[in-house]
Amino acid sequence: YDELDDVECMKFEGQSLPEMRSFGFLLPGDMAGRIAQFKRRLKALTALKDHGELLRMFADPRLRIENSQDPLDETSEAFKRLDQSKQNALREILSTIPLFLLQGPPGVGKTYLVGDLVERRMAEDGTARLLLSAQSNSAIDHLMNEVQEIFKSSDADSAPLMVRARAADDDEAGELEVDVQADKLLRDLAVSPLMNEASPRLAEKVDALVAARTGGRVGRTGGDNTTGRRVAAELRAFEGMILRSANLVFATTNSAAVERLIEEQGLFDWTIVEEAGKATGGELLSPLLLSHRRLMIGDHKQLPPFDIEKMSRLLSSTSSVQEVVNLVDNLISRYLKDPSIDETFEEVSRAGDDFGRTCADAMSLLILFETFVERELSRQKRNDSGPRIARRLNEQYRMHPAIARIVSKCFYDGELETNAKQASKFANEASPVASTNTAVLPDKPIVFIDMPYAQAEGPGGRGGERPPPWSNPEEAKAVIRALSLIAPSDAMSSPSLAVLSPYWQQVRRIEREFDRNRSGLLSNLSGFTPAV
Repeated sequence: YDELDDVECMKFEGQSLPEMRSFGFLLPGDMAGRIAQFKRRLKALTALKDHGELLRMFADPRLRIENSQDPLDETSEAFKRLDQSKQNALREILSTIPLFLLQGPPGVGKTYLVGDLVERRMAEDGTARLLLSAQSNSAIDHLMNEVQEIFKSSDADSAPLMVRARAADDDEAGELEVDVQADKLLRDLAVSPLMNEASPRLAEKVDALVAARTGGRVGRTGGDNTTGRRVAAELRAFEGMILRSANLVFATTNSAAVERLIEEQGLFDWTIVEEAGKATGGELLSPLLLSHRRLMIGDHKQLPPFDIEKMSRLLSSTSSVQEVVNLVDNLISRYLKDPSIDETFEEVSRAGDDFGRTCADAMSLLILFETFVERELSRQKRNDSGPRIARRLNEQYRMHPAIARIVSKCFYDGELETNAKQASKFANEASPVASTNTAVLPDKPIVFIDMPYAQAEGPGGRGGERPPPWSNPEEAKAVIRALSLIAPSDAMSSPSLAVLSPYWQQVRRIEREFDRNRSGLLSNLSGFTPAV
């Protein structure tokens, strides 16, 4: 990087100028991964063309609602421990096919309910197969940890086979990864009594696979020689068999494992998608293709799909849509073009009077979870008859009641309530944090510090930041000042503390300010522990 007249520029060095045949443009370093994701979505759309049931569900999720007749033991202690909101949700989820939607504000126990549902399903049928998916790895890992905790006391024979399908180059690989599971099962198979009855050829192949992996001679991507590639292919086939037989598969919505299962026409008894409000319809499509029973859980009030505001502005103008599509026609690589893409370009080029409706439909599918949930909850408020296909959990356990009241009034029509036991706990227990100067920083559960709006100022303004000002020095100073005025209410408690900002540059600026004041103004923070 370099700067020219206060503008960031990119400087290239080489022995000669590159040959320019037409025009050039820069690609992000992770473009290969993005192209792979685009290809997966195209494959999912191609599969959707032949999936009449899911197409009908997208057109009208209430079109063919059926009662599953699944049993629910309401006398069990596990059911009685659930609050009324979760009990009602569980009854409806278990009885409704092919789709149920669960909206959950912060702290209502959405993940807990999923864990309860998984435990019930596996207790009823030990051969059941469930796909648990989410848009982000962090959401999947959180759900996976919750489910693992449920079955940690189960013995090896009765516990469900759980698999985490993660990218091959992901550094966060754990014990549930497909390749790790494959290694373990291969080793167990090689020394099991079954191999005494196997044919010599099969036994030799199993031994060769075990030796290849334990000897480090082949990885998931294979080697340079023919034998290495053959062994890698056989290992991938074995991993595929595990994916197709596992009871619980944890994978992101756009993962290679989900793509593979679609290609192999795999099918699960249930697809459960967490944080569905964060995913676009295109991201939700792949896991929804893999089951005829679907549960989507999320909250579009918290985190909508990324950059959805830009897409909304674009789709609200039919002329802009046509302009953009015509502009990118030459930028789409030939290996991303297929008949469906060509059909889209043709449809846009001959847009008629109903093209505005087409754009509106595209927008509703982009925010698929929000569209379905809002329509269904509105129908229920009108007291329309018929079974529910959506419910909002409304009893929260996480937030202080004062914080919950603000969240409830601002986003959830005043319906969010605090669990009575938790409310009593907050009322009777002292806060873990106290203000050391209540005249400046009130000792309250939630405090707003109103700052002057400085982002509209250009160079030389209050912050002296070059636009766009993704960091704000005045707010960073206010954060440090506020941090200097808090302390643990009990010297032995060491409460956790987090500072959050939506912009990475602001995080870095606060970190620098923090480091400068660590031993001085912020020495009081030695009594806190990091939240993460």
